[in-house]
Amino acid sequence: MIDDGFQVGSIDHVELSVPDRYELADWHNEALGFEIVEEFEHWADLGSYPLMMSSDDGNTMLALFKGGPSNGNGGFQRIAFETSGENFLRFRERLAEIPNIDAGATKRD
Repeated sequence: MIDDGFQVGSIDHVELSVPDRYELADWHNEALGFEIVEEFEHWADLGSYPLMMSSDDGNTMLALFKGGPSNGNGGFQRIAFETSGENFLRFRERLAEIPNIDAGATKRD
């Protein structure tokens, strides 16, 4: 591990690509208590933008993008982390020293 002071602050949002955002939103509401973030709900009408949900007043969000499965495991999934600008620059500098992982590979080279 590189010790350059970089640290992730928290998870900002998780992105999922799903066929029906509102159907999944209803499930997340009933099962997990997530609610649509009204401030950003108009994004869902703009086509390629997500329907945003949260269970903690927007501190951590779930971003539901319209789309279908891109592989046998479902559509894209991403996690966005919160950090400071200074920490982000440290992260970018260290990328040259960290081997890249192919998401389709079965083992790390």
